[in-house]
Amino acid sequence: MSTPPGPAPTRRGLLGGLLAGAALAAVAPASALAAPARPQARTAPAAPRATRPLLLGTYTSEAGGGAGIGTAAYDTVSGAITPGR
Repeated sequence: MSTPPGPAPTRRGLLGGLLAGAALAAVAPASALAAPARPQARTAPAAPRATRPLLLGTYTSEAGGGAGIGTAAYDTVSGAITPGR
């Protein structure tokens, strides 16, 4: 046995349901809608290094030209470049 279908929804009933849903969403607690808080880091991030390695390409096709790739050090604080080994 099956039950007969109920009456078709009316525009007024559908609109009332939509408005009720919107009202419930408007009064929902903000904590329910907010994203969960990210966990805090346990240690402080490392300070950026002041000196970083710098690679310099010196290739040229001229005789006695460049020697390939050279190394240097770049100081991020002062901007100074010092020759490498």
